[in-house]
Amino acid sequence: IDVAAVAAAAGAVFVRDQALELRWRERELVLRDRPPLRYDLLSLDIGSQTALPPLEDGARLSPAFLATRPFALFRQTLTHWDAAMAREPKRRVLVLGSGAAGLELSCALRARFPEAPITLLEGSQPLGRSARAALRGLRIESAAPGPALWIERAGDGLRVRCEKETLTSDFLVAATGAAAHPLVRASGLPERDG
Repeated sequence: IDVAAVAAAAGAVFVRDQALELRWRERELVLRDRPPLRYDLLSLDIGSQTALPPLEDGARLSPAFLATRPFALFRQTLTHWDAAMAREPKRRVLVLGSGAAGLELSCALRARFPEAPITLLEGSQPLGRSARAALRGLRIESAAPGPALWIERAGDGLRVRCEKETLTSDFLVAATGAAAHPLVRASGLPERDG
């Protein structure tokens, strides 16, 4: 999409730069290569981040870690997993988060990796009986080890320290809800549910 042409057709000006800071009280957006951009109305369509428990520095960068956001990294990491599972199809997968995204990802990963042991870790939304039965029918285990407190590297895989127990896996998917983008979070704008 030619964003500059679309903006011009709408009577807007397109500025290509990186936003560094949002000063919402002053109605200014600080840019990397230009003076601050003043505005009357601002729409930030920059997406969200995955809400995560604390992570060891290297855990987020591990190819064993897959967060649902940002999506470009999700696709790139999943391609790595495809190659690893082709070599060793019984690698263990943990899915952190038992909301709609966690359930859907568990089922999708079962279809993609039919031999892998998959466990869904229940979070703040405990699974009902019918959901647990459906997962069992797909050979997906569920566990309720309490809230995840810390994620760290464990060899080539990851370890999740939860309130009641610690689990390790070759791969970990974080489907734990949304958090504000760092630009928004740093601005001091009020946040509610990510």
